[in-house]
Formats: sequence, C-alpha cells, structure tokens
Amino acid sequence: MLRRPKDTSFARSRAYGLAVGLIVTIIVLQMITTVTGAIVAGRQFERVSIDTFEYVGELTAERVARFAEGARDVSEGTASEIEILGADVDRAALEFSMYQRLMREPSVRAVYAGWVDGEFLVLRREGGSFRSQRGGGGLGPEMTTRVYDGSYTLLSSHTVSSDYEPRTRPWYVTGLTAHETRWSHPFVDYFSGETLVSTARAAREANEVVAVVGADLDLNGLGDVLDGLPYGDGAEAFVLTQQLQIIGAPSDYRAQIAAVVEAKGTVARAPDIGLGIDPVLVAPGNARFSRDFDEIVLDRSFTTEETLPWRLHIRASDDELSAGLGALGTIVLWITGFSFAIVVIAAGVVWWVRRPLSRMRERAMTDPLTGLLNRREFFRRGALIAARAVDRGDVLMVTVLDLDAFKSLNDDHGHGAGDQALTAVAAGMTGAARAGDLTARTGGDEFAVLHVLRAGDQPLRVAQRVRDAIEHEIHTRVEGSDGVGVTAGYTTGGPDAADVELLVAYADKALVEGKRIQKGRVYAAAEGGGDVDRRLAAPDADPDSRGD
Repeated sequence: MLRRPKDTSFARSRAYGLAVGLIVTIIVLQMITTVTGAIVAGRQFERVSIDTFEYVGELTAERVARFAEGARDVSEGTASEIEILGADVDRAALEFSMYQRLMREPSVRAVYAGWVDGEFLVLRREGGSFRSQRGGGGLGPEMTTRVYDGSYTLLSSHTVSSDYEPRTRPWYVTGLTAHETRWSHPFVDYFSGETLVSTARAAREANEVVAVVGADLDLNGLGDVLDGLPYGDGAEAFVLTQQLQIIGAPSDYRAQIAAVVEAKGTVARAPDIGLGIDPVLVAPGNARFSRDFDEIVLDRSFTTEETLPWRLHIRASDDELSAGLGALGTIVLWITGFSFAIVVIAAGVVWWVRRPLSRMRERAMTDPLTGLLNRREFFRRGALIAARAVDRGDVLMVTVLDLDAFKSLNDDHGHGAGDQALTAVAAGMTGAARAGDLTARTGGDEFAVLHVLRAGDQPLRVAQRVRDAIEHEIHTRVEGSDGVGVTAGYTTGGPDAADVELLVAYADKALVEGKRIQKGRVYAAAEGGGDVDRRLAAPDADPDSRGD
C-alpha cells in the first residue's frame, strides 16, 4: 500500500517528461525546418529571379511578335493583290488598298511596291497624314508626290526629279531572292535617313517575279511596346539582329541612336550606345542568362513559330524583377511558427466542407438539366474573357441559338421529349465547341456560345458548325424531332469590344429578325446591331460566297 503513491508519482513524472520531450522535439523540429527553409529559400532566390526573368522574356517576345505581325500581313496582302490583278494593276486603286491596310495595321510605317522595270509606288504614314511617291520605270526620272489627310483626301501634289531605284533597296533584294515573306536586314531609309526593317514578298505571275512588296515596321512604335512591358524601374529591353544591329530600343535611346545613324550613315549597333553584349549567336528558341554585377541579363532569340530572325536583350536588377523577395526570408521566420497549426485546421475544415461547397458551386454556375453554364455564369466568365481579348487584341464572336418548333415537340410527345432535345442541344454544343469557348443555356430553349476567333476563322463557318452539330444531335437522339430545327444569329466584336451582353443582344436581334425571314438558318448581325444581313442565311451555302 505504501508503494502505490510512489509508483503513481513516477508514472506521472514520466508522462510529463515524455510530453515535455515531445513538445521540445516538435519545437526543435520546427526550428530546424524554419532554418532549413530559410537556407533553401536563399538558394532559391536566384532561381526565382531567373524564372521571373524567363517569364518577362517570353512576355516580351510574345508582344514584339504580335506587333510585328502587321508588317507581314500588309506585305503579303499587297503582293497577293498584284498577283490577282496582274502587274499592270491600276496604281490608284493599289495605292488606296495600301492606305486601307495601313489604317488597319498601326504598327506599319510604310508599304512599298517595286516593279521589275524600276517603277515604284510608296505610301508612307506621317503622323496623321499619308504621303505617296510614284515614279521610275516607264514614268522616267520624275517622281510624283501626293499628300493625303487621314481620310485619304488629297491635300497637295507635286512632281520632282528623283534617282530612287527600288531594285537596289534592301526590301526589294530581300523579297526578290525569297519564295516566301521574309524580314530584311535593318537599313537606312533613302528618304528620311531613319533606321528601318521591312518584311518583303515577291508577286509572281507564272512563277516569274513581276514586282516586290515591302512593309516597314514602325520602330518608334516598337520602342513604345518595349517601354510598356513590366520590367520595373531601370530595367531595359532591346530588339537586335544576331549581328547586334539595333531594331528596337526604349524611347530614351531614340536621340542617341539617331545621332549614331546620322554620323555613321549606317544602322546603329549595340556597342555604339554602350551596350556590352556577348556577340555569340543565340539559336532559335534558346535563352542565355548571365550577370553583370547586380544585374541579371537575358539574351533570347525568337522561336520558329514567332518567325522573327532577331534576338532580345533584357537587363534588370534583382530588386526590379522581384521586389520584396529579400524580405521574404524574414517573413518566413515569423510566420512558420503559426503556419503549421493554421494549415492543419484549415485542411480539416476544407476536407469537411469541400464536397458541399463543390456541389453548391456547381449548382450556382450550371443549368441542372443540360450541364451548360447558366446565364449569370456565362456573362460573368464572358466579361473576363472579353477583358483579356481587349488586352490581346483578339476578336470575340457570340452565337445565339433557338429551337424551332420546340413547343410542338413538347405538346405532341411530352415534356420528356423536350428535355431530351435540350440535352441533345448541350451534346451538340459541347462537341462543336473548341477549347476556350463558353457554352450556356440562357433561357428555355435559348442557348449561346462565346468564341475567341483565331487567325483564319470565318465567323459564318464557326456559327454554322455549331448549328449543324446541334440539329444533328437532336434528330439523332430524340424520337419525333424531325420537325425541330435550329436557327442561329451571330455577331463579332472588334479588338476594342468588351461588352458581352451587348454582343448577345446583337446576335439575338439577328436571330429574331432572321426567323421572320426563314427558320433553320444562320444570320449575321449587321454592324452596330442594325437590321440582319440577309445575305448570310442559307445553312448549306458556301460562306465564301456571302462574306463574313
């Protein structure tokens, strides 16, 4: 009887010691984890900086490539026009086409056409006006200059002697010797003395060159693109040839580059403005990182998909790229002690509520019968996609669809058949939709699709494909649905259009007015939401014969 208290006390003491030891062990392990994490974090800071820089390089390459696409489009479009209309194409009509292309592509400074006999036609953007110059060939040594305002109204015209020879210019030589559109090496403009770089393409008849077309990239505009990228204060980006000739630079360097060109009469190179760059070539799609004291330097070429034979040179300090990264280690030391308990509690709560929340979220976003987005979620997500489209310069398209004779199907075969038809619509829309499209049921038998158009997409074909897929699914899946049809209306919004609800309203108006004409077809909204374009009606007609 006298031993029990001693045994109990010993047991309690031992349990206490074990508990203290466990707590101490946890504290020690937590401290080791914290210290180890701080050391690892320090080693990762360099990797984080490089990763951040790599992202900046990719973003820069993407925006530069997007900016440069306009010059390629202008040269290819003008060359194709000459090929279609022939070498003796009406020069006034060709000049007006050049004007229209420059209006569509603000990244292009000028477009040239040079014929094999030495005749030339140049249209150049000058602020808010345009200057055309024509001469050479059968026109002799005289050059006629015309100045137009922004709406292509002639302001002045005069003729002077000129020795301009297009066949010796870099853009002409580049296009003459290639079988596809190519970028010229940078050169000094004959007329203005500015540095230029052009895309060039030959126009051919029976495989013989009859003319060469060139389009100058607006290098000041390219500098503005470089100024607007998220490098941070003091960081800089340059676009160079592999031989280090300067194509694009921040606007702060414009005067210095112009002075070099004026003094030397040739294109400025990186060393001329104090840039010490490794001259070793950077293979297409490759990137090379280096350090210059406290700066990280990235030399990156463009990928083959970006079709630019240039390289990027970007330099920035760690702080500019990763502001606040150095303070992260201290913050980690303070929050580690609290984070473990919070994470465990949060994980338990999340595990407990995850399924109910998931079901609630799904019910809030989708139509319960078809599984498509509901109207509210369609407009919410559509607004996000539209905002991105404006930033990227993409074109949006909305297709609105409505079932014809749906009430008759319900009346004759019951609401079960109607529900089957609606689920068939969902199957058709899902099958025809592409990655990135939004599909929704916006009403009883009303549906909508939001598309981001890709290069080469024809809006009528896109809407027609969705309509046909839905009608096929209905007739395949639903008994007694032979009389049910699908009518569609669509509209497109330009790069500045970000109001999805307005686009839906335009497309819906086209659908409603189109159904008065004939059901079961696709109708395009007229520009600005006016009356429906009745040319875009027959579902089995060739879209190319009606336009987009």
